[in-house]
Amino acid sequence: MTDESKSVVDALDRIRDVLERKAADNATDVRAQIKVLVDLAEQLKPFATVAKHPSPYVGNFNFPFVATREEEHVLAFHNEEIVRLRQPKTPDPKFDFYLSSTGSLTDLYHVPIEGTHMETNVPLKFSDFGAANDWPANQNSMPYNEPPILTTNVEKHSYSKQMYKFNDKDILYTVGPSLPKITPSKGGAQFWVGSIGVIERGEGKYAGARGISVHDGSAFFPKWPASDKARVELLKKPFPVKVTTYFKFVLP
Repeated sequence: MTDESKSVVDALDRIRDVLERKAADNATDVRAQIKVLVDLAEQLKPFATVAKHPSPYVGNFNFPFVATREEEHVLAFHNEEIVRLRQPKTPDPKFDFYLSSTGSLTDLYHVPIEGTHMETNVPLKFSDFGAANDWPANQNSMPYNEPPILTTNVEKHSYSKQMYKFNDKDILYTVGPSLPKITPSKGGAQFWVGSIGVIERGEGKYAGARGISVHDGSAFFPKWPASDKARVELLKKPFPVKVTTYFKFVLP
């Protein structure tokens, strides 16, 4: 039996157990019964995903069919991160704060990949909060496969480093530029950070890896303060971020 099939069977067993207990208790509270069914539906969401998609893609983050050749490795997955803005323990003239993230990985269908862990940080200046609201100028130049390029409002980026731990031995480390952007949305604010990472080293089966990665993360804040100082205080509280990560590299 595959892991996906076993998970579905286990879920069905849980449903049977709950229903048998409810029958034994002669439960008459309709609201309580509805809540039980809603909770069960939430538990079954990942298994519905498994049922909809071919098993080779569920729990998988290797995609060799989009590589240029057999020797190139392509990884794609999601990061489920918890982020908060922190201040450095020792004052540093290069930055005032940094976004600190930790989390785990899922496949592209949000099915958790067991035993994974990730960490990243993005140093920021206080002035970056205002710049994050500024968007690029109209290039006003065709065709787009020729210069010039206007870099207004995209040149003031930060840098970040990332660690992706796939298990106790296999790890990838990257470093590169990161660009945060924010826009008003539905009474709050939609927040993004886009990063390009260059692999600085790998461990385990990724030892000697050379290549690049891209990371595109986002979060939504239902209430977004008007002042930058208030925004800083809001970002100091942990908030969830969803990130999609894409690697392309070769090994020795």
